[in-house]
Amino acid sequence: GVGLFAPLPAQPFLLGGILLACCWVNVLLGEWCERFFGKKDPQSVVIDEVAGYLVATLLIWPMGHELTYRLAAAFVAFRAFDITKPYPVRLVERFPKGWGVLTDDLVAGLYAGGSLWLISWITLIGRGASP
Repeated sequence: GVGLFAPLPAQPFLLGGILLACCWVNVLLGEWCERFFGKKDPQSVVIDEVAGYLVATLLIWPMGHELTYRLAAAFVAFRAFDITKPYPVRLVERFPKGWGVLTDDLVAGLYAGGSLWLISWITLIGRGASP
């Protein structure tokens, strides 16, 4: 199969390729979008959020049988970090051109994926499983 239901070993490479494509398009068109919409990081442009969400999902790999729950948790956690913008998320927003628009979402994705990974690890330890 192709897409999200590709064989499990191929899925992270597929999502990683989509992530790289989102980053490339964002940087390429970021400055133009800011001029066109007349503001920094316009809300109508969401390719940067897609990239950040993909970072979060890749950090909680493998998905396994809990696919729906993990994808939903990654989305909620990513949006929480994207909205609250903890340090250094707000700081990297200042990068020039499309880099600031993209980088804040990538860092929020790192926070989301990292926190979900940590929660998963703690939960495994709590159940007596080895990490």
